[in-house]
Order: sequence, then structure tokens, then C-alpha cells
Amino acid sequence: MRAFKFFVNKIFLRKIVLCISVIFLMLFVNYTVFSSSRTLISSYQGSKQMQSMNPENSYVGMENVSDDEQDISEEKVQEVYKYLEKNCQYSMYHEGEMIHVPINNEITEIPITYINEEYYKLSNIELSKGKKLNFDFKFSKNAEIPVLVGNEFAKDYPIGSKIKIKTGSFDKKIVLKVSGVLKKDFCYTNNRLFCSQEYQNFSIIFPVNRSVIKNADLDLLENGLYNLIILNTNKESANKVSKVIKDKLNINIEFMSREQNKAFFDDYLYSAIRFIGIIVGIILLITMSISIWNVIVSVRLMKKDFTISLLTGLSYSKLRKILYSFYTLMFSADTMIVFLIIFFDRKRAWHEKNSYGCIYGVLGLADKDWMALLIVIVVDVIVGTILVESMMYKIKKIPISLGVLQ
Repeated sequence: MRAFKFFVNKIFLRKIVLCISVIFLMLFVNYTVFSSSRTLISSYQGSKQMQSMNPENSYVGMENVSDDEQDISEEKVQEVYKYLEKNCQYSMYHEGEMIHVPINNEITEIPITYINEEYYKLSNIELSKGKKLNFDFKFSKNAEIPVLVGNEFAKDYPIGSKIKIKTGSFDKKIVLKVSGVLKKDFCYTNNRLFCSQEYQNFSIIFPVNRSVIKNADLDLLENGLYNLIILNTNKESANKVSKVIKDKLNINIEFMSREQNKAFFDDYLYSAIRFIGIIVGIILLITMSISIWNVIVSVRLMKKDFTISLLTGLSYSKLRKILYSFYTLMFSADTMIVFLIIFFDRKRAWHEKNSYGCIYGVLGLADKDWMALLIVIVVDVIVGTILVESMMYKIKKIPISLGVLQ
């Protein structure tokens, strides 16, 4: 313990500014590795989910923004949907519209996601209780629309509850009736950005059928077109849909096959990870260089102490243990800080009822959070080993150490 305190005080903390810099640089590295790892894991999970959402012989729509888009009329949008109903089998959704719902005497913003029957079939939604989503209803003034709700939202609105709301998708108030509750931590994956997953613990899923489309406002209809998947078709038929949308609405939507869609995302992900990897690599190199330089310079300056009494009986193996102990403590502290950042971010989501961030998980963290933390620990072990062994190699090259530490 005496030797450990000596090293901490006289070696590692000799240049306090450098030591603090190393700690913060490693914290940045750890958090970046965590975020990148979680993105990769989310991408893998999302890719798996999209295999069912984007089956063979299906084409995913992607908007190509142009400057010449004109005002869109509901009449023209309805014509596009009539064409889709007549000529295509298609999946569509519109997510993210926020509605105001009273919870515990407070008005809370809850996202409502609109999906049609094909999207529902493909998404393999799991329920913890209740009935599957029913699309066989007629949208009318007094209709009670059957909906699914998130697990947490169901605590205030259980099965059978009625919710009277006003949304931007309809020009009148509508009544929702809870028919089923989603399984905990169920999430959707974005059609084109597989790493983007929206948890549904605090949400409402609304069924869209032909009668809903006839009564919907422009917001729902237009956004539904931006999230189309044309099923059981070929490139020629998908291009016809694109042409109809262009002719009617002057919106450029290009349809890509499953393979093209995945390749598009892979290219995006590869570019992002490569950039992050280069930055992290540079920072790691700087951090390791500073750490090794600081220790070696400090050891050289402490040659007199080495030769007198402070390190009497100290061996290379004990010195190695001291170095490993110090960096284990430092990396453990940085990893714990990363954990606390994620933990409190998840807690804040619950406190603020940030719907897409509210998850249950273990200790409030999702499985991908834990896997990313494990990767951070593995990276720390590798970096720590390289640091310590490099330092030992350099220390053994210092002449004063010969015969003193052996």
C-alpha cells in the first residue's frame, strides 16, 4: 500500500493537469466507444427486425427532396391512395404525432403511431394482454377506434378504457378504446435507419383502414406516403407508384429493393463508424502517449528516491501490479461515470415522460446498453494492458532501475 501511495502521489499525480487530462480523454473515449457500440448493436437488432418488415420482393420508399415541390391538396392525395388500394399491396405508417392526454390530473404529451393492416402483419407486434389490433371498423362520428397502448400507458388507461382526443390528423374529436397492451420495451425500427429504434412503452398505436384514409387530414395522408413499402411486386411496378406520386403531388419518392435499402444504410453506417473510429484512435494514441510520457518522466525525476529507501524490496512484478491497479481504478471510474450518464438519462426520460426513451430493462438500461458497456470494459482492458506493458518496457530501459528493482 505504501508503494502504491508513493506511485500515485509522486508519479501519476506529479503533473496533476496531465493526469486530469488523461482521465477526461479516457472518459471521452469510453463514452464514444459506448455510443458507437450501441449504434452497431441497434443496427444489428434493427436489421433483424427489418427482415420481416421489408421481405423479399418489396420496395421501400425514400423521398428525394426537390426545390420545385408544390402545395399538396387532399383531393390529389386521395387519388394516390385510391391507386394504391386498387393496384398495390402496401405497408404504411406515420409515427410521432403528439397528442395531449390527461394522466394523474396532468396533461401529458403521448405519441400516436398510425399503421395500416399490412404494416401490422409485418411488424410482429407482441402483446402482454388484450386482443390483437382490429382493422374491421368504420370510421364515423360516434365510432370507438380500437387501439393498442404501451405497457406504462396502460397503467392509467387499461383495457376497455376510452380516450377522447383531438389530433392533427382529423378535423374532429375522436374516441379511442384500448383493446390491447404492448409487451414491455416493444420498439419499432425505422424503415431506412435501422439503428433508430423507438420504444413504445408510453404510446398509442392507431389502426388505419380505407375509411380512416377517407376521413384523414393532409398530415396523416402525406406522411404515410413517405413511409411506404410496396409488397410482392417488382421494380417496374414500384416505379409506376413513384410516377403516380410524382404526377399527382410533385413529390419525388424513389423505391429501393430490400438489398438496396440495406446497402444504403450500411454505407451510411460504415462512413459514420469509420469517422468516429479515426477520431477515437487519434485520441487514444494521444492519451496513451501522454500517460506513458508522464510516468517515464516522473520515474526519471525520482531516481534518487528509487535508489534510497522508498522502493526497497520493490520488484518488477510488484511494480506491474501497482500500474495495473491504478489504471483499473481509473478506467473503472470512467466506466462508472458512463453508466451513470446513461442511467440518469433513462431516469430523466421517465420523469419527463419522454415516450421514446422510457424503457424498463435491467436497472433501467436496455440490453444494448449493457452490451455496449461490456464492449467499453473490453476496450479498457486492452488499452490498460498496452499502457502498462509499454510503461514496464520503458522503465526497464532506465539505467537506474537495473539492479534496484530486480
